[in-house]
Amino acid sequence: MLDGQWDIEQVRASEGSWKDEWLTLLVSIPLILAFVSDDARDAVRAGFEALSAMPDWYRWAVGVVFAASFGVKKAVNLIGRWNGK
Repeated sequence: MLDGQWDIEQVRASEGSWKDEWLTLLVSIPLILAFVSDDARDAVRAGFEALSAMPDWYRWAVGVVFAASFGVKKAVNLIGRWNGK
């Protein structure tokens, strides 16, 4: 299957799905809470500390879920930009 055709099939498969919206909301929660109060910021900080203590395989699994939802090619391109490539 060609890359462009794969992208089209992925869009068709996700039509009517709330998965992308759910993941976007989930990622937005810490961002929003960072502006609410000191208690909210402390909770966000503690949450990220807990996530950093998770096993690598779990963090990679979370990354794969996001990459699959938003498009693997887009995620790879974004990671490349983060790494200065």
